[in-house]
Amino acid sequence: MKRLLATLTSAALFGFMCLVSAVQATTPIGTVQRNLVQGQVFAKSDAGERQLTSGSPIYEGDTIETIGDGSVVLLLKDGTMWDIYDESMLTIEKYNFSDDGTDDGATFELHQGQAVYTSGELGDRGAAIAIKTGDNTVYPEGTVISFTFVETIVIIRVIQGRGRIRSRITQTTTTVTVNQYYIDAPSLGTPVVTSSVAVATTTVVRAVQNTPGIKSKGRNKGRSASSIATRIVTRVATATVSRGASTTTYTSTAVEITTTTPGSAGPGLGGGGGGVIVIPLVPASPS
Repeated sequence: MKRLLATLTSAALFGFMCLVSAVQATTPIGTVQRNLVQGQVFAKSDAGERQLTSGSPIYEGDTIETIGDGSVVLLLKDGTMWDIYDESMLTIEKYNFSDDGTDDGATFELHQGQAVYTSGELGDRGAAIAIKTGDNTVYPEGTVISFTFVETIVIIRVIQGRGRIRSRITQTTTTVTVNQYYIDAPSLGTPVVTSSVAVATTTVVRAVQNTPGIKSKGRNKGRSASSIATRIVTRVATATVSRGASTTTYTSTAVEITTTTPGSAGPGLGGGGGGVIVIPLVPASPS
């Protein structure tokens, strides 16, 4: 009898944990910003593939992919924003944001393309946040960061705050601050950090020249190394705070959270004042 009870208890506990996992997997962690999705954008997960439109829910485990000229802005529950540009792919590997701060943290990976990360309340709390791209992992600190990953070339620019970047190849950590570029590619040997657009462009030209196949794909087809490098660096240099920063307040009875609007500079993105962001589980009109 004891063995039977133990078996039944274990089975019930396993069933409960599966139910909890299923609920967590189907609970939205954010939404597509209203009117900030263009072209073809898809979310892929173990549950399948779905096309994203204005107000679509976003889940932990989603891989967001933009096709061609497609682009999208994601707003997560804590106010974190991701601007994902054309021909890009980003995975939300882990995301947890709770009222009491228990196990808060997030892990993202940019597989290809360009994206801008704008920190939310998780950053203000000092939660563990990691952004992987290429052979590097970025640990942002109250930050707005622009990422570009083309083939094997990674370019990271800090727009606000700062970031610690860990190279998984050299096992070294570099702190990058406002308006600095971090450039990494296998042909460079070690990452290059610079505040100069000219140096960044020259470095990327060298990386492009030593990256087989980059000049035969997509928008780079037929372009010179100099043209490709200039385009890449220009896009990183002109990236700004999220396009969704001024359109994040909605009328809805969904999930309300308090966050900080991106401000002038510095950790925590201070200077913008507080605000309420509503993550609408059902599309709502901007207030």
